[in-house]
Amino acid sequence: MSGLYAVVLAGGRGSRFWPLSREDKPKPFLPLGEDGASQLSATCRRLEGVVDRDRILVVAGAAHAEHIREQLPQLSPGRFLPETQGRGTAAAVALAARAVYREDPGGLLLACPSDHQISTAEEFSATVRFAVDCHARLPAEDEPATVVLGVEARSPTAGYGYIVGGEVIEESGELQCRRVSRFVEKPGQDAAVALIESGEALWSTGIFLWSAEGFLRLMEEYLGDLDSEEGASGEEVSVDCGILEKTTGLVVVTAPFSWTDTGTWDRYGLQLAETGAGNRVRGNFVGLDTRDCIVLAGRRIIGTVGVKDLIIVETDDAVLVCHRDSAGRVGELAKEIDSVRPNEPS
Repeated sequence: MSGLYAVVLAGGRGSRFWPLSREDKPKPFLPLGEDGASQLSATCRRLEGVVDRDRILVVAGAAHAEHIREQLPQLSPGRFLPETQGRGTAAAVALAARAVYREDPGGLLLACPSDHQISTAEEFSATVRFAVDCHARLPAEDEPATVVLGVEARSPTAGYGYIVGGEVIEESGELQCRRVSRFVEKPGQDAAVALIESGEALWSTGIFLWSAEGFLRLMEEYLGDLDSEEGASGEEVSVDCGILEKTTGLVVVTAPFSWTDTGTWDRYGLQLAETGAGNRVRGNFVGLDTRDCIVLAGRRIIGTVGVKDLIIVETDDAVLVCHRDSAGRVGELAKEIDSVRPNEPS
């Protein structure tokens, strides 16, 4: 698509995927896809349906350059943009926006996380094309336009972003573009329940579209000194909290595809095949009187008797056992383990 660039956000450690995710190989590079590929690889393959291959950029930690070379041999030279320190998605997108603006001042930038599951590449491509068309027809205003892709909110998940749509701007079949009356990033559980019960809320997919120039203007307006390539500020700020909750130029395109943010083991487990009694398994597992568990076994067999609603993940040097309701706290556990084992590899 002419003038469109994509930036794949592959930073962060993904500590909620301990013990598989480690500092030297964080979540984007793990073989979590159905075909054993990483989610980073799957994201880049999906983008090739709408963006020229040489217009795909990847932002990740400088220490992970070798993983990028191994997993994305098709990535064009100079399209890996290393971060010396992780400062959140706002700074990561700004790094890409500056690169695109230098190359093509009129370029558009599609920001995509690398840890999401999307049902079909065809529906994704059609949605992005519609979003680009809508962006081109939005009236020129003082506030640069931001387009976010939203999907039906199916449950009150507190860890997601929520969008409440307003006036309809454009429609094409099942695709619809609307102005956003409210954006709420990671509300509390009670607020998430209220948003779901309103019947008007969408989940934010974390996929956003701006002109490169427009995004840099929003950075300057709302985040000031965070927008510097040298990273003068060590503050971590997300696009969602730093810009989307503040901007008045936000519109949403309702996407028809199925979408999942695989941010925890519990969410990831939903893509594994059910093996009976609600258990979702990868690897060697035998369970007696075992229900609704998520199990990822490595070299060894995992056996359970008389348990339910557990997450069990085994690697060569560690085992995780937690209740599915506590999946969001695995990151806390990883930090605690790091603090008591400071001299051992993380």
